[in-house]
Amino acid sequence: MWSAAWLGAAALLPGVVLALAWIWRGRPWHPRWPAADCFRIVTGVMFAGWVHPALGVLAAQGGWWWLKAGWMRVRGGLQWPWIATMLFLATQAPPWAITLGVTLALVMGLVQVAFATAQSFNQFVFFMPAVSKNHPTGFLGRFIHGTIGHRTGLGIYLASLIPLAFVASPGWAWPLVGLYGVGIVLSTSSLAALAGAAGLMWVQPGVWPLTIGVFVLGLAGRMVKWHPIHRRLGIRSMDHVWIGRIPIWKQTLRRAKLAWLWGHGAGSFDLHGRTWNREAGLREVYREAHNDYLEFFYEHGVVGALAIGWLVMAFWPGVAWQDPATGCLLAFGVAMLANFPCRVVTLAALPILALTMILQRVAL
Repeated sequence: MWSAAWLGAAALLPGVVLALAWIWRGRPWHPRWPAADCFRIVTGVMFAGWVHPALGVLAAQGGWWWLKAGWMRVRGGLQWPWIATMLFLATQAPPWAITLGVTLALVMGLVQVAFATAQSFNQFVFFMPAVSKNHPTGFLGRFIHGTIGHRTGLGIYLASLIPLAFVASPGWAWPLVGLYGVGIVLSTSSLAALAGAAGLMWVQPGVWPLTIGVFVLGLAGRMVKWHPIHRRLGIRSMDHVWIGRIPIWKQTLRRAKLAWLWGHGAGSFDLHGRTWNREAGLREVYREAHNDYLEFFYEHGVVGALAIGWLVMAFWPGVAWQDPATGCLLAFGVAMLANFPCRVVTLAALPILALTMILQRVAL
């Protein structure tokens, strides 16, 4: 059925121009490119629906917004077809490829810890370019991020790896957890500490005192700061650590209610969020909501939330207590509460790997 529909769509492409001329009347556009974009998006919607109907619904939302708003929404229109492609490839992965992927991820975690350690000693290891051209070295100074690009991203990456460490033999798992814990402390991310603690608690519930210790160390690393001028330790205010997120969450929720059923479309927060952040007079203007759940609701509404619920039900039989893949998803899900790891491919690669492991146990 899907093949026949796709061939029919290809055959009718010349007629797309006529349809778009009526839909986009009064709007300037080139007659060649919209047909190509339409073919990409329609093909993507069909493929996503073939992988799972819920993915088809989400892809159709992106396609509808492209039809309404034009070329600016092409990236959003292709977002869910790309995710459907990833999930399809995950179902085809042989066991040896999954083992190799987990092994490489664990090794990459050690590389991140090594880079972060060197950066903590002001060693010139993958420093980020300075924000100001007037910076004397041209690079930011003591900025611990591994190769991820931000300290919180580094912490979330390592926190998601902690449960996956238990795919390895017990003799390797705990040393890996310890080293990843060092990296989380160096990242000074309390969110990463909480995520890592949640993931560790899932796979090793009997070591909850150690889990709490991981979180306390991470929180302390975030709350305590060194004053180089006065050469003494100080405590950051809670406003600096967490409360700065609350205004953007409130504003995102208020804007989401304006299109609560269908959402504003995939990728719309990145397009418009900074504009209404400035209009609201927020202290900091973000490209992300710093809460992936809220941002998803803003972009996809209730319809998208129901589609995700349908998809989760398909995965649910593969979720297991003390399962490293499930623990990785839990840690990542905790990080999504106050950051945007889903929007950073470097970080999202780990839950993709975990989903690949779960898909070996279920059928979409």
